[in-house]
Amino acid sequence: MFTGMRRARVALLASLCSLCGALNWLTESTERLTASVEQMRPEDLAQPSQLPGWSRAHVLVHLSRNADGLRNLLLSARTGEPLRMYPSPGAREADIMAGVTRPAEVVLADAVEASRRFLVEAHSFPESCWPNEVAFTSGRPNPPLVSAERIVELRLTEVEIHHVDLDLVYSFADVPVLLAGRLLVDFVERYDRKGAHFALELDDSPGGVGCVKSGDLPVVRGSLAAALAWLTGRSSEGMRCTRGGRLPELPTFG
Repeated sequence: MFTGMRRARVALLASLCSLCGALNWLTESTERLTASVEQMRPEDLAQPSQLPGWSRAHVLVHLSRNADGLRNLLLSARTGEPLRMYPSPGAREADIMAGVTRPAEVVLADAVEASRRFLVEAHSFPESCWPNEVAFTSGRPNPPLVSAERIVELRLTEVEIHHVDLDLVYSFADVPVLLAGRLLVDFVERYDRKGAHFALELDDSPGGVGCVKSGDLPVVRGSLAAALAWLTGRSSEGMRCTRGGRLPELPTFG
């Protein structure tokens, strides 16, 4: 009995330590993002982002609504009320299309304020509620269940990737090394669950991140920044297959 209780406590402490790391990284990531947004001029919003068909305004509105949607899920995990991330499957796209037509000053302020609202909710979240699970859905059938802790990790991923997508100064090479390593592992495991199996080796192995394995073959190699770009579907530049032929085709990221 004591051994079982001790193991449970160790597991809980490990989970809380992981959560504290994610919250700290999210706070720093949000500060970097909002600093970039606050430097943007209204005329910058109409410029293309790194996402095909999306301007910088589209990316900012998406980040804002993502913050609000994930905040809904945190509220659901805290209160037990079945809140959705978005009102309906089509609401996400509709909100983005409507959002980009607003004045540039409103879009910029919204991106900053929505990002900070999520942080306030996350930092004030009751410790006992972090294991609570909610349906990750906007109305689609058979939604997966995610823990409140995972919601923080999802927001962290969104902030880092879409900060790069804004095509300002921030790039995958600017992601802090330990955070980049954590994201890398998460992305490889995500593809592994989707049936894309490969071994990933890094030309630069800072912070102890040298190789992330997801099966035996093929072996894909590149820098940490190039690997993040490839795994997020942004670019395959700088990546090569050292064993097993061509770079494997990856399923849709997300």
